[in-house]
Amino acid sequence: MQQGDQYALPITVELSDGEAITPENCADMRVKMGSLEKSYADGDIVAEYANGRYTGRWLVPLTQAETLAFPTPLVEVQAQVQFTDGSIVGTPVGHMKVDGSILLDEWGNTWAD
Repeated sequence: MQQGDQYALPITVELSDGEAITPENCADMRVKMGSLEKSYADGDIVAEYANGRYTGRWLVPLTQAETLAFPTPLVEVQAQVQFTDGSIVGTPVGHMKVDGSILLDEWGNTWAD
């Protein structure tokens, strides 16, 4: 990830025993990256499908402004899942590498505008 990127970040979330989190067993999911938090129930996270089948990955759309706000060189990342049976399980805190950028203005907001 580089500061200033804008795309849907693909993630895989698994339980410690390797069980995958799927749209069928997930009531909600929160993913926190630094100070940014996104939620499945709020529509901020979507399951990835290819040819009508769940791929095992979730997509977390990130805006250019959101990635510009990420600290470098690492941002803490954690997910918490609420299952359809009501149980809630969190993942260990991880880190995502974030490369800095000298282009610190959002697209369209450059010095030439």
